Amino acid sequence: MTCILWVGEDSVHLRLLEASGAVRVERAASVEEACARRADALARGKTEPAWAGIAVDAAHYAAAMQAAELRDGLAEAVGFADTLAFAGPLPGAYAFCARVGGIVAAFREATGSLCRSDDGAVVGSGPEAWAGLAALTQLRVRRLVAHTEPFDAATPAVAHRLGIELATADAAAFTGAPVVYSARELAAIVNDDEKGLVVNETVALHTAAAQVRLLASKEPDLETMRNVMRSAL
Repeated sequence: MTCILWVGEDSVHLRLLEASGAVRVERAASVEEACARRADALARGKTEPAWAGIAVDAAHYAAAMQAAELRDGLAEAVGFADTLAFAGPLPGAYAFCARVGGIVAAFREATGSLCRSDDGAVVGSGPEAWAGLAALTQLRVRRLVAHTEPFDAATPAVAHRLGIELATADAAAFTGAPVVYSARELAAIVNDDEKGLVVNETVALHTAAAQVRLLASKEPDLETMRNVMRSAL
């Protein structure tokens, strides 16, 4: 079974990875320690455990980005990484952002469609908001509006790197937006009487699933992962 290293205090995310049925998870205290363990194993010619990479929680996004030898274009655009992949015996780690895929999958599960030709909105600032921008872009929303924190110049910069035009508005203007990602509430919101609200648990589930697919090249056991999520609520 594929081995991965986990860095973080998010116990639910850790349990989701362990429940995937596709990876064996070992804990590390920090990204630096995880990378050092892997480098030491390579230096001593060890092939077991053959760690495929590192998954981290939100507190370690910046450290993961800094530790990367190379960065995926999406991680570069949103400015953070939650997954570091190793390339066999080659040194270094390669940064990816699975959170975007987790948000996209949560919206698609809620709406039952691959794309949304509606207006979209993002509330908040920071990495979660940046991932939300990228996710709504992948959902092909017609127009993106953001309500950011005061003096936030980073979110418009992320939008520029993503190649999208970003309008700004007061949060009250988002009341009727068809799709909203709230970085403040960690919630993917679908304003539809039949669809309702998709809370952070669904985003977390699909983020962990995306990390498993990336690092193990296998489909995770989503049903078992859902049961773990339900038991954690």
